Amino acid sequence: MNASPLRFFFALLALLIGVRALPAQEVIVQAERRNAPAQQAKPYVVLVSLDGFHPGYVKSVPAPRIARLRREGVSAPYMIPVFPTKTFPNHYSIVTGMYPGRHGIVGNQMWDPVLRDSFKVGHLASERDPRWYGGEPVWVTAERQGMLSAALYWPGSQVPIGGVLPAYHARYDQSVTSATRMDQVLRWLRLPPDRRPHLVTVYISEVDEGHHPPGSPQVRAAVGRVDEAVSRLLDGIARLPIAGQVNVVLVSDHGMQDVRNGRTEYLSDHIPLQGVRVVGTGPTTSLFFDGDTAALERARTALRAGLNAAGVYRRSEIPARYRLGASPRAGDLLVEMRAPDLVAIRRRPGAPKGDPANHGYDPRTPSMRAFFAANGPAFRPRTRVPAFENVHIYPLLTTILRLRPNPAIDGRAPVLAPLLRPR
Repeated sequence: MNASPLRFFFALLALLIGVRALPAQEVIVQAERRNAPAQQAKPYVVLVSLDGFHPGYVKSVPAPRIARLRREGVSAPYMIPVFPTKTFPNHYSIVTGMYPGRHGIVGNQMWDPVLRDSFKVGHLASERDPRWYGGEPVWVTAERQGMLSAALYWPGSQVPIGGVLPAYHARYDQSVTSATRMDQVLRWLRLPPDRRPHLVTVYISEVDEGHHPPGSPQVRAAVGRVDEAVSRLLDGIARLPIAGQVNVVLVSDHGMQDVRNGRTEYLSDHIPLQGVRVVGTGPTTSLFFDGDTAALERARTALRAGLNAAGVYRRSEIPARYRLGASPRAGDLLVEMRAPDLVAIRRRPGAPKGDPANHGYDPRTPSMRAFFAANGPAFRPRTRVPAFENVHIYPLLTTILRLRPNPAIDGRAPVLAPLLRPR
């Protein structure tokens, strides 16, 4: 991969057009790739994730540009996240059209009893290990059909899934502002037609950072900054020669629950933890017993009797609507709390208080609802659909981009077909 000539070109281009550049070492370019001639006349899609953005924020917090896009374009009252309502499972379901039990990303932290290995968001060795990722992200679908894609910080986009990376991607850097992230998107859209990505995904993290409660000054300020970034993106697109071909899709992965008045339950108050692997805490936790079925059954009985939980499930008992039970990564036992309660491993006297808000609860919980709105030439103006599950975004994207979808997806194109103009 010889990326240096293109990196120089990008830096020069950024100076000429007045947009901010990511550091050159952050952008990874598959320099040999080009759009196939048949793909160059197709539409463009920019998929923007606003992490932790609850649909109610558009009404309760000033976000005029997002509200305008939602009003003038297409929308739903909310989008239904997958369980657990965590960042990685939901981002990966959005771009694969699959439920976590099938694509494998069942949490922000995981243990795989077959691989005998663990995964944790922020642990780069595991986060970039393709063994964790099933399914086919939409950027892989595009690249395999000769269409260039770009991904800026979208979970999973730095991993060669099925041996394929986006033509353009970047190493995650939380310090990069939302405005600079949008500028990077615009830089990609200014490339020559044979090098210009038709699919761009970008992850915006500000609203989720710090896990602040809805309505707090921190959330209000973050929503304002995100709205400014979206405005920057839309204004930049409007100035492009290809403006009439670009569709913008705004989504979020989940909402946020104020947990300051919630109760924390402790596993060690009810069961011995020696020999038990505990993965994740908060709204849910997964327990692994390494084949000790007797210990599993004792723990299940004790936790069901002692915890004020929504459920303590053997993997075979996980509610079918969660679509999680097929994966051994879900745990031998899954503990699910009701909002706003949490589960932790053991009491830690003197430990600092946890985050004042959290997510991961049942997708039917109103505070967990996700956001969806879109606008562009592919969409009917001022069109609404009922709430829908986020697995239906993948077939929406492949329909707009005129790509053959992965036939193994759970999402269905007809669900969101009413949003699209006839070709």
